[in-house]
Amino acid sequence: MLGRFLTPLVLFSFCAHIAWAHDALSNAPLEKIDFPYTWEARVFLEALALEKSGQTEKAIKGYEALLGSVIADLATERLASIYIERKDTWKARAILSRVDRDSPHFVGLRILLAKCLCDENRCDLAKEVLKDLLERAIDDHENARVRLALADLFMRTNDVKRAIDQAVFVFLHGDDEVLDEAQGQLRRLGIRFGGLEKRLRTAYRATKNFMPEVGFEEDEPAMTRISRGAYYLKVRKDLSRAQKELFRAKDKAESWLARFVADMLLADALANDGKDEEAIKIYLDEAKSLDNEVLKCIVLLKAARAYVRLARFDEALSLFQEVSSAPSYVGLGMEAKWQSALCYLVSKDFSSAYKLLDELWRVVAGEGVLFRFAEKVNYFRGVALYGLGKKEEAIHAWTHVARGFPGSYYGLLAISRLKQTGNDVEMHRDTKGNEGLSRSALVALDIYEKGSKKEAIALLRERALASKLNEDDLSLLVAMLKDAMRTYEALSFAVGAKN
Repeated sequence: MLGRFLTPLVLFSFCAHIAWAHDALSNAPLEKIDFPYTWEARVFLEALALEKSGQTEKAIKGYEALLGSVIADLATERLASIYIERKDTWKARAILSRVDRDSPHFVGLRILLAKCLCDENRCDLAKEVLKDLLERAIDDHENARVRLALADLFMRTNDVKRAIDQAVFVFLHGDDEVLDEAQGQLRRLGIRFGGLEKRLRTAYRATKNFMPEVGFEEDEPAMTRISRGAYYLKVRKDLSRAQKELFRAKDKAESWLARFVADMLLADALANDGKDEEAIKIYLDEAKSLDNEVLKCIVLLKAARAYVRLARFDEALSLFQEVSSAPSYVGLGMEAKWQSALCYLVSKDFSSAYKLLDELWRVVAGEGVLFRFAEKVNYFRGVALYGLGKKEEAIHAWTHVARGFPGSYYGLLAISRLKQTGNDVEMHRDTKGNEGLSRSALVALDIYEKGSKKEAIALLRERALASKLNEDDLSLLVAMLKDAMRTYEALSFAVGAKN
């Protein structure tokens, strides 16, 4: 149900209206549909119906009419898909190349561009497009979509091992929306997962870690202990009990994969319990045994953070440098630089910290999809500047954060810093956008109510990830996600709205 946008009294008539609208769009002449909605929604739905009925040329004209509207990205995606399906890759590439890097749909459209380049047998260039996306601070869902595209590209070039690496990464880490596609890619590579593997995935995902390439075997005794260990570690926060269960899991494990999972959970439990020395030993031992570069780098990052907690900065920086020099398809170069900068700050090496933070700032400044990351980078950039004695530049950085990200965690920290330096900041908050739904949200609502739920959610979701929605828009998105039974996503956006 659409929450506060639908009341129980009108729910039945709303559902009937949706069913009628869907049938009308599928079967009736579009000119006879006279119920009111925004012109962008009407043109998009008409073009979508024409496309489904095989009237592609008319559909193209409809989508082209939307290229200057608030749903230009949605129209671009449909146009590019049509051109790619017709093998008219030149036109598809031309339209995709014009997409603004600040577009909320930038990641999805760049994935389409990579597919287009692959169809032209320019796979090396497509690979660079996808690697560039992994270097950006994109969210987990977008990261999974990029990795699936990389897996498809590696399959096309017969690089089976790297294809498996990427697909298994998504299987273990991706949300339910990308799970089926990941399993489909793995099946094409001759790999099938059963119930036990899915249980391992569930236990492992609870810790936000990742597992390496395929090596699953039946390992019920260890699996029981692993599940209990993950539960005590992440849910109950009982570190002592978690360690006992995971030590037993490690002893009972027969398969290499089960031992790896137990080791990673155990190391996390030890680190959370202040036993960083023991955790580091496990992390480094596992890193030495890994062939999968993505997983190896993630384990090395964990070890490096533990070194930072022990104030062993040289060892930490050495590991961060190792991750930074990993192949670009690993996609952790920016994260390694960010962690290195924080390490320099903790060790009071403000000059080195500023050099890295300023480099990151030049990459992320002004890019909508990097909203949260840009906020953090500029805040700590201000800290580094202040440590270097450049007070005016630090104040300028903190003022930018305070005004650009009002009400956020780092925005409040920036205001606190400014007050400490005797420089209060006058906040100019634009409240016009909060008086109701934005134009793009109104269009999405119309599209949703006419039956195209997937497209409507995609339109709002991408804008939410780029922090381009006001509070009312976010509430509408949460209601749509709940109605689509995507409860976890709805919860994450609801929490984001409150913060």
